[in-house]
Amino acid sequence: MRLFLAKVVTKARAVFAPYASAWFQPYIQTILQDPEKSGGLSFHYMLRDICITILQWKMPAPPDNGLATKFVQHLIRVAGHGSNQVLRANVDIIRLFLENWKDGIALERKAILQYLVAGGRKLDMNNSDVKQKRLVGLQLLGAVVASGFPIYDPANDPTVLEHEIAEALFNNLTVRTKYIYEAAAELLGIVLKHRSESKELILDQFIETRLTEVLKNLYNASEFDRFLNILDKCTVRFPKFLEGFGYLVVEQVPRLYGVYKSIALDILLRNPSCDGSLFNQILPSLPKVLTHRDEIAQLKFLQLLAVLLKEVNEDKISERVLPVLCDTFGVHENVDCRKLYYDILIFLHQSKGMSGNQLLCQSLLLGLCDRSDVVKESLQTFWHTQLSQVTSSSFYPFSQ
Repeated sequence: MRLFLAKVVTKARAVFAPYASAWFQPYIQTILQDPEKSGGLSFHYMLRDICITILQWKMPAPPDNGLATKFVQHLIRVAGHGSNQVLRANVDIIRLFLENWKDGIALERKAILQYLVAGGRKLDMNNSDVKQKRLVGLQLLGAVVASGFPIYDPANDPTVLEHEIAEALFNNLTVRTKYIYEAAAELLGIVLKHRSESKELILDQFIETRLTEVLKNLYNASEFDRFLNILDKCTVRFPKFLEGFGYLVVEQVPRLYGVYKSIALDILLRNPSCDGSLFNQILPSLPKVLTHRDEIAQLKFLQLLAVLLKEVNEDKISERVLPVLCDTFGVHENVDCRKLYYDILIFLHQSKGMSGNQLLCQSLLLGLCDRSDVVKESLQTFWHTQLSQVTSSSFYPFSQ
């Protein structure tokens, strides 16, 4: 009878919506009272229907916080699925409940930790079931963070401590499967960000030290793909972590091609000030990187230069940078590259005291003939401003 009534409520969810508070407890108890008799311990279709119904009722807060907490914990326990598409759908539903009921539930992360350490410290790479459980844990922990919950919360959730989460994530970094170690790296970036923003004085730097050791070991072992992938995901969440690794990334840029060159440049773009000597490190490889025909990498490198050149003196720009820029990008096929190239030239003319540089002025004049209307308009505006200032200063004595 209970299951029959639950199906009636599901089918006529809009009719029951005004009475959602009254129906909340008996409706959820359909699942929680005896999960085995209501579809089993899985995220089955009936459970999904109940979730969708409750979400569509749009209750600002759960009528019973304790029951809501038990329901979310049950969803976490049964979230796993062999299909990545179904798993993502399950995690999305859990994330919506976490977001909607953030102030009403007492989240426990113990079940998530059990997913993260499935298979023990030495994971059998051929065991797809264990790897799938690891993925479930990583996605659930990501959903917890995306919903505004801290990645660990000893004050309200003493079941899981910071070092347990960190150990589990570091263990997943050792997994050779890319989607697992990348997810673990991004979550470690979140842990680092959380620690940096903590109001409490943190003397123990074990996470920072260990992650630095992992990355340097990968670099020394010439595993540059994993080194870049892990550093990329960490710095997406915590760009400051790039400090101490900028020179290693710069060292590899000229040797990289395709997607990994773009990843390396993205990493540098997140924190160009990570190393005060970054420009000098880039300078020897500047011609090779700028002239190599990879439009995506060239555009990213121009973006990096646009930031770094603000701190470079005029002589070095004139001698080492400007000739390569003008030879490469004045007639470049990619309009975005040309637009950024001219933006850099305009900056050098206006802000670096290089208005008397002949090559710079010639290149800016050539921009007036660019085949892109967007570029031409930008240059016309620039030259109109310059000529207006010259004309104004020329006639200034006669206006006295």
